[in-house]
Amino acid sequence: MPELSRIAAVSGQLHEHLLGAFAAPDWSGAVPTLSDSPGEDPSTEHGRCTLIVLLYHVAYNDEQRNVRPLRPFGATGVGERLAMTLDLHYLVAAAAAQSFQAQALLERACLRMHQAPIISASDTGQQEPLRFVPVARLPEELLALWQGFGMAFRPSLAYRVAASIDRSDGGVSPLPVLQWPPV
Repeated sequence: MPELSRIAAVSGQLHEHLLGAFAAPDWSGAVPTLSDSPGEDPSTEHGRCTLIVLLYHVAYNDEQRNVRPLRPFGATGVGERLAMTLDLHYLVAAAAAQSFQAQALLERACLRMHQAPIISASDTGQQEPLRFVPVARLPEELLALWQGFGMAFRPSLAYRVAASIDRSDGGVSPLPVLQWPPV
């Protein structure tokens, strides 16, 4: 399924984007490892820091659903396939042996997402740039997410990104309207 590989590509772009925050010369701490599994507990290993990036929800983007239903007609006169826009919801958390290390990692990730919330379309292979938007979550919602993962609560940040998924898998194109209104 091409949709899954495109969703994974967006997740990979987010990982690279966040790692860029720790490659900057003004970062003096250890470069964290990235994980997409909430089950890791680095508190047993001294000095290990992990930035956890979880895709926890995928939904249709209602705002873009009907904005561009069809691309312009091609040479065949048949409209091209629909581009589907999905909202990908990510949870970013940090884990370290010391709580202040985890807080510093989370602060740095938050700063990166605040200073550079957009990844250009040329870097992602998407039709549009990726815009990471902070999402306000109640502490109870975050607690429920972490309990669903089977882990103790961790301070977390929630982000949403709208990603266009181009249906280039050979799906069926809609038929053109030859005459309107119908006779």
